[in-house]
Amino acid sequence: VPEGVGEMVADVQEDIRPPSGLAWPPLEGVDIQKGIQTWQNPEAYARVLLGFSRDYGNAAAKLTRLLDDGDLDSASRLTHALKGVAWNLSIIEVAGSASNIDVALREKRIDDVKEQLSTLAATLKTAVDAIRQLEAMQDIEEIPKKEMDLPYLKELFMRMLAAFDLFNRSAIQPFLSELKEYLSH
Repeated sequence: VPEGVGEMVADVQEDIRPPSGLAWPPLEGVDIQKGIQTWQNPEAYARVLLGFSRDYGNAAAKLTRLLDDGDLDSASRLTHALKGVAWNLSIIEVAGSASNIDVALREKRIDDVKEQLSTLAATLKTAVDAIRQLEAMQDIEEIPKKEMDLPYLKELFMRMLAAFDLFNRSAIQPFLSELKEYLSH
């Protein structure tokens, strides 16, 4: 941000509600506060958590199969990806378990990896089960409320671009709220 432009935000109190507007349920194994602080967008964070539960919910079983097949390269890639995504989403226990397995795989300590798989499976199940609570709370409307008005939307985007120059996130929020009326998620 250029010197002397924008506003300093001393203490940001993030709104930690899922897309439906309800309060976040406690998600065992997930540091919600840290995740929202990192993502800065509770709706996006909730969607990515749900994607994590779909994409990595069976990672421990897949890792077991890869190890049984002797495919250490694929096992290592899967573990490394799981570790990174879990840290990024503040799924702390899963990230820790995946990190331990990642190190053991790099050091070719396969017996240690197999011993640690049960811990990974348990922490992953706990986190995925908790995250799936968000599915019931989502209220995503697929059909926009207003019909496309391209000239108006073009003008809206131009005003939004000008608001970006203010370096003030609250100046952008009204535009995003209006866009939700025209665009689906």
